[in-house]
Amino acid sequence: MGGISLNYTSLFGQNNVAAQMLSDMPLTTYESLAIQPLAQELNSIQLEIQSLQQQNSAWQSLQGDAQAVWGDLQSLANSQTLNAMTATSSDPNVMTGTAGANAPPGTYLMTVVQLAQAEIVGAGSTTITNPDTALNLSQATLTISWGTSQVSIAVTPSTTLNQLVTSINQSGGPFVAQTVQVGTNYALELFGTQTAVNFSFGGSTSDWQSVGILNSSGQPNILQAATSAEIQFQGSTITSTTDTFASVLPNVTLQAQGLGSTAITIGPNYSADAQAVQQFVQDWNQWVQDTYKLAFGTQPFTSSAGSSVSVNLNSNQVIQSPVPMMEVNQIATELAGFIDQTSGYSLGQLGVQFQNGSFSLSVNTSTLESQLSQNLNGVHQFFVALASTVGTAIQNFSGSANSTISQVLAENNQQIAQEQQQQTTIQTEEQQTIQSAQAQYMAFLKALNQMMAQQNVFNALSSTLSSIG
Repeated sequence: MGGISLNYTSLFGQNNVAAQMLSDMPLTTYESLAIQPLAQELNSIQLEIQSLQQQNSAWQSLQGDAQAVWGDLQSLANSQTLNAMTATSSDPNVMTGTAGANAPPGTYLMTVVQLAQAEIVGAGSTTITNPDTALNLSQATLTISWGTSQVSIAVTPSTTLNQLVTSINQSGGPFVAQTVQVGTNYALELFGTQTAVNFSFGGSTSDWQSVGILNSSGQPNILQAATSAEIQFQGSTITSTTDTFASVLPNVTLQAQGLGSTAITIGPNYSADAQAVQQFVQDWNQWVQDTYKLAFGTQPFTSSAGSSVSVNLNSNQVIQSPVPMMEVNQIATELAGFIDQTSGYSLGQLGVQFQNGSFSLSVNTSTLESQLSQNLNGVHQFFVALASTVGTAIQNFSGSANSTISQVLAENNQQIAQEQQQQTTIQTEEQQTIQSAQAQYMAFLKALNQMMAQQNVFNALSSTLSSIG
């Protein structure tokens, strides 16, 4: 009934009291009044659920930030991270290289004798004057083989050269076929897509000869031979099916580019080492930034004098707990004051310092790379000790199953589940209230209909008496 709206005064007249009551109180209004307290309670619950979900999202962002910092410290403490190496070629046109951690430093002479090539075959002599006319092939199946693999191509006497090209390309082999013009005629040409792979052709020799793949002797018409790459190093010849050589030197990948000789020099890559430290600084600053944004009541800014001042209420604040800021403060204090007793290093000596009045870090790249080049083992030892010192605090805040964030998320999720259960209960009660309101309204409508009928009878009687009088 909620979808029906009647104008009772039009039906029963402007002066009909019952009609006026029905017009003033339609069913939708009656239902709304009945469930108004429940609707307000549902709205309050929904707002609470949204608030808890927003808090969860904020806590999870800080959890991700903290774990990124912890991951960086673990990486810096790993013996492989601050061991970056670089490979430099005296002639990049002959060979280039990339070096991984622990690659053997030194200079190595490499000579590229041969580059890897894919096979190209076909384009032999034919009598095909139109690639779209029937070839009159005699064999029902042609095959192309390489290694231990083979594909089959079904043909009929009516197959054309262009149709054969399409069938070959759809066979899934490591090659691409195309129609080429040879003089005034047309032929088939096959391009290998993998280097150092030789093809053989089975089925009907005459069919393959008729499309220019095999020559008059029944041998493939080789336009480019498939070859492996070949280099000489320290008196030995080394081959590869591609132009990439991954096992000539430990943890070094070499890429042949052209024929000739070049010197490959392997040495420390302090720039890459510094980038690993800069990643830690970048992730730490992100953690600080997000903590200020999500869990601090005011937003800090740096004045023209260089001092940090907190002003203005933070409209982005979601987490009301002081714990996130306390955690950042604690870790920052440990970072600023930590000195490794073995190496004697601190962050400041490595060129990593806190900005004035701020928890954010900055890096002096020149200082950092200088220290890395002077005492790489000492820098590594510093980060081993640093990770051990601050790691427990970070994990207690964000990493372990019993961490602060894990407990907060568990409590919030439990409260969300309770709120959702209460929401379901109230929604059920709301439906029951609507049904009850509809029943009451029907009774109310019936009573008013009776009143309208009585009023109409009374009006008619009054009118009759007035006319008699």
